[in-house]
Amino acid sequence: MINNLSAKGSSIFPNSVIDSVILAINPSKKSVKAANVNRRNAQIDDLGSKLNIKNIINGINDILNKL
Repeated sequence: MINNLSAKGSSIFPNSVIDSVILAINPSKKSVKAANVNRRNAQIDDLGSKLNIKNIINGINDILNKL
């Protein structure tokens, strides 16, 4: 089963331009993917935003792999 976790950018990335992040988490396959990312201005801190999201996804993947 895929569970969707959505959170406003301000609660996860206080200094980021990310507006919202939706992650699709699949415990049975031990995977998580960024399903949707909406940013207020895609030109600002684009690389940094992607790296932040990648770090979070990698962290969740690490947790799922330990299950």
